[in-house]
Amino acid sequence: MAISYFDVVLNPISQHRKARPFYVCVQHTMLDHLRTRLMAPLLSANMKQQSRLHPVLDIAGQKVALDPTDLITMNLRYLGNPITNVASESFRIIGAIDLVLTGV
Repeated sequence: MAISYFDVVLNPISQHRKARPFYVCVQHTMLDHLRTRLMAPLLSANMKQQSRLHPVLDIAGQKVALDPTDLITMNLRYLGNPITNVASESFRIIGAIDLVLTGV
């Protein structure tokens, strides 16, 4: 299975799916040869207010908010197939991560 930049997957930990239903890959394709991916959780939208730090996305008909403050590296063997790809939201996703890393 291939998980690439801005692919969204179902949270592999079923017990945590209510609060964090999905994860999005925020690791550039230049590193696709690695067996891990840097992932950002997508929280149930009612957990976070829409902001530049927590942009709200629509995934499979569900409103979810990116949480770039809680990045995690996951091994590919634990990730399922991508549900969708949110490259169309790359500006907002990268902007949120930039805010965490640079304050800008």
